[in-house]
Amino acid sequence: MGRCLLLFLMLALIPRFAMAGTREVRLCSDEIPICLAGEHVSQGTLMDAEDAYRALYFAMGLPPPAPDLDGRITLFEGQETGATVAFRDPLATIDRGIVRITVAVIAGQLVQSCEVRLQIARGLASGSLLTAAPATDATMTNAQAEWIARMAVPCATVDRAITFAPEAPLAGARPLAEAPHNTVHFLDFIDRRYARDVGSWLVGAWANTVIMSLPGAPLVNDPDFFDVTAASYKKQFPAGFRDLFAAFLREQATRRVAHQWEIPWPKSTRRILSTRPVFPLGMAFVRVGPDGTMPARVRFSVEWEPQTFMRWVAIVVGADGRAMRTLPLTGFDRGAGGERSIENLSGAHHIELIGAALEDREFPFDPDFGLGEPHAWIATITSN
Repeated sequence: MGRCLLLFLMLALIPRFAMAGTREVRLCSDEIPICLAGEHVSQGTLMDAEDAYRALYFAMGLPPPAPDLDGRITLFEGQETGATVAFRDPLATIDRGIVRITVAVIAGQLVQSCEVRLQIARGLASGSLLTAAPATDATMTNAQAEWIARMAVPCATVDRAITFAPEAPLAGARPLAEAPHNTVHFLDFIDRRYARDVGSWLVGAWANTVIMSLPGAPLVNDPDFFDVTAASYKKQFPAGFRDLFAAFLREQATRRVAHQWEIPWPKSTRRILSTRPVFPLGMAFVRVGPDGTMPARVRFSVEWEPQTFMRWVAIVVGADGRAMRTLPLTGFDRGAGGERSIENLSGAHHIELIGAALEDREFPFDPDFGLGEPHAWIATITSN
């Protein structure tokens, strides 16, 4: 009885504190258990919230955040879209968050808007994730919310053509704004390749991050998304997350990416050094061709700092932009280099040389312990 009363008081205080000192309007749907609270909310925004709720919780089957005392979820107008854990649910037998969701809405929005609906979907998805796995780090929370929102809102899709900062890590302390697409692309890759239904694997991952932190202690993010994902695909990828990320690496040839180097076909031998070091679970891209004279044979040799595991592939791309061949650079797993010779380039337009830093040898990648050290590489490209 005492715990129930405590939870009642906590839930009651969230909207009171949020509304203090403001002239907020609270609009609630008659059809969907959702409300908007803020100075600029409108009926058009509320309709967007209803559509986003239906897409996430009726169509995709995501678990909704814990409701307010009246059984509704309240979204508060804010400067940024997202969710924060207000406190740990004292009635749950595992870690569950009671969250506060904010949405950056367009002031005076009278009609429905794709951007507003996308913002609301991001906020709701963040709230659902932090309810189920409240210790999830900010980068993974934002990335998963972004991917879910773009799957749920028909007018906004995942742009599978662009990676802005490929050398940045998939997760960690770095803000998502510095690498807005990398993690979203990776989530999209898993969903397209291995999920039975859109988002089903992600809901399963949340359900399997079952943790019970000690009372009064900080929330524990272990197992986290990476642990659960590696365990889920252990049969396909015996080496765990490293092999899964290497499979993702092989799909990157057809993107418009931020190349570290774009060079013509070399006349003899060309050596290039990384312009930006690569963080664990980051990537490096080198484009060879189409300028210059295509050789009959080209050989790639890449060396990297011995403290890290890296995987490299050479992808022959045709004039239509499609991958013709994907060839891994071979070397010893415990070594710090790989090489590959490619002959018969008939029909090729250019070659994408793509590498991924998988993790440090001594410190397996874990976003809870920071980004890890970035590492440099050097490539030798020879033609004859």
